[in-house]
Amino acid sequence: MVGYCYVKPIIQSGKIVVQGASYQWDEGKLSKRVGYRSNYVYGTQDDDEETTCHIQFTIDENQEERLYRHGLLQFRLADRGDDLMRKGGKDAYVGYLQSTRRGSELQDVEVRSKGYAELYSEGVAPEDEARLALTRRGDALFGILDAILRTTPQPSLWPAEDLMLPESLTIKKTNCWGHQIPTPQSVILNGDLRSHIDTLLTNMLSLTGLSSDAIEEFKKYAITQARLDPEDIQSAYERSLKKELVDKKIDWKMDETLTQRATIISKQIIQFLAGDSLLDIGCGNGLITDLIRQHFNRIQCLDVVRYMPASLKLPFLLYKDGEPLPIDNTFDTVLLLTVLHHSNNPIELLKMAWAATTKRLIIIESVVGVHKAEPHVRYDLAGASDENQIAYAAFVDWFYNRVLHDDVPVPYNFTTPERWQSTFLQHGMRLLTTMHLGQDIDIGPEYHVLFVLEK
Repeated sequence: MVGYCYVKPIIQSGKIVVQGASYQWDEGKLSKRVGYRSNYVYGTQDDDEETTCHIQFTIDENQEERLYRHGLLQFRLADRGDDLMRKGGKDAYVGYLQSTRRGSELQDVEVRSKGYAELYSEGVAPEDEARLALTRRGDALFGILDAILRTTPQPSLWPAEDLMLPESLTIKKTNCWGHQIPTPQSVILNGDLRSHIDTLLTNMLSLTGLSSDAIEEFKKYAITQARLDPEDIQSAYERSLKKELVDKKIDWKMDETLTQRATIISKQIIQFLAGDSLLDIGCGNGLITDLIRQHFNRIQCLDVVRYMPASLKLPFLLYKDGEPLPIDNTFDTVLLLTVLHHSNNPIELLKMAWAATTKRLIIIESVVGVHKAEPHVRYDLAGASDENQIAYAAFVDWFYNRVLHDDVPVPYNFTTPERWQSTFLQHGMRLLTTMHLGQDIDIGPEYHVLFVLEK
């Protein structure tokens, strides 16, 4: 197979677009043109300071001519000391293509290909000129590729043979409690979690207004992108999924869904409200505070980003995670509702909230390590290992806050209910009530526990 591509920067958006075509080549004869276009282009640099260009692409013309529809094309500049790949003085590149196709037994089949390329022009060559150059240079290009395949060592880009189908969890970081947090790509590909993630995505996306067919397409896309480059930086995977949702033109029903969420939570906490002043730390969109505002004479809302619409007309202040809260007064009731795991230092935030409380500190927190089913409480992962519960919670947190929403911090500082209870005791906080809520919120089905602390 031979082909060409050209790289075009889009000045207005700052993006890079790659377009091109490929052909089956047989002794100077080219088959039907198969066109492709990039979905996302980015670069990475390894420890040896070698730069690799990654082109995630979709075949958008004559798809029936190829076994696959999407793929990842990688290029790296050839070693300048290799005379074989540097003849003529022009830049030469080694390439590697990865993709998957659906086999006859409906199983995913890996597709890999090694390649060699040369710089032809610094501008866009006309289609006819590109075809003519490929026809004339085909023998030479294949000859150089064959020679490279016989050399030792081969280009470092090529031996990446195990990037396609990881089944184990790839650890991204360790959270402040010592729990290991895996990448979203490895979670969506993990066999133990596959059915849970499939159900999760179906339920969450249906709440956004996406059709059943569009949901199935999105799930396939998310899996394909994860397989193409599971070691890719999380933000690139995140952006590709966000773009796919935007392209599907979701009929957003998030306002309705988030109102339902706020209604559920306000009913869970209303019996524990005390006094006539309220501080809501990590207030988000402010809907919960709005639903209970009639119980208080003085209210203050805080968050690290202003998500709250001005139409709610609630007092709001920004605060910076890790710094003192921007308040001068104390409050009878303080709320930390699914907030602590979003803080880089949740214990310090807990201590500041406790110091601001005169009567009650009400906490709802996403937890892991729950293996005994509580009566009348749903938890689909009660039988899963701690490792898989953490992986699931991290994926939910990431998808809800980073794909469906924007710019919400996700340090994934989950821990067990028992660890929170011991933390309260350690810091002299009186625990009045512990209530298991389970997977009570469909748009963010982490396992929730309600803690009420009293002065």
